[in-house]
Amino acid sequence: MLTSGGHARLGRTEIRKYGCNTCHEISGVPGARGLIGPRLDGIGQRYYIAGELPNTPDNLMLWIQHPPTSRAAIPRCQEMGVTETG
Repeated sequence: MLTSGGHARLGRTEIRKYGCNTCHEISGVPGARGLIGPRLDGIGQRYYIAGELPNTPDNLMLWIQHPPTSRAAIPRCQEMGVTETG
């Protein structure tokens, strides 16, 4: 299942609010030119998150709210206080 829905304009604001743009490059988001984390272009069309977790809306929200910090294969993303309600 591929993710869909959401609000692009609100998403761009939230990306800057939580500082995702400092590590990730995301087309269409001003200032999102980070080089530490993976590019997030087309994340909704990917089948897996980080190559291991099925890309469903619930899994993606869980990953964003509580990113794994023990994996050595990816840069460590910190808890940024992201909630469903913003």
